[in-house]
Amino acid sequence: MKNFARILCIVLAMTMLLSGCKIVLPGTGSVAATYGDGQTISTGEYLAYLYLYFEDTYSSQAPYAQYYGVSDPWDIELPYGEDGKTKLAMDDYITTMAQDAIKRNIVLAQMMKDNNLSYIEADKKDIDKEMSELAENAYLPAGISNENFIKSYTSLMLNQRSTFFGLYGEGGPKAVAKEEIRK
Repeated sequence: MKNFARILCIVLAMTMLLSGCKIVLPGTGSVAATYGDGQTISTGEYLAYLYLYFEDTYSSQAPYAQYYGVSDPWDIELPYGEDGKTKLAMDDYITTMAQDAIKRNIVLAQMMKDNNLSYIEADKKDIDKEMSELAENAYLPAGISNENFIKSYTSLMLNQRSTFFGLYGEGGPKAVAKEEIRK
């Protein structure tokens, strides 16, 4: 029950504290944040990001907590930031990482649009295959539709790689010359 309450607190905090984006709190609760020229992040997408970072963080940190004798993994603090000097409680860490991912994906999506880039086809096929195997309403108990989960997961998995290789890979507008590549 204690962990459920913490997860609920994370979800509520994420909905209210999405920093770096202009927060809009409409009466319906369907939009978590508005950014740029009126584009939105739905509450379902936001919950999907939270869930993905919860799953990744909790599953990777819980074994370490047990190894070091911490009875409750939620009690550990995790390093955050480039220097790692900032320490965040696990729930704050998950919230912050999800917010960072959303911001990063907003920027990457704009870079892809500005440079007329698209997803790497082989990567997209892999993600599409993985998502086609998703059970119907798999994340609905967490308040996340398959549509929102797929949208968030796909952008999280594909935007960074597609932008980097689209810009700097062979044939890209900022491609590195072959003679400059170390062998």
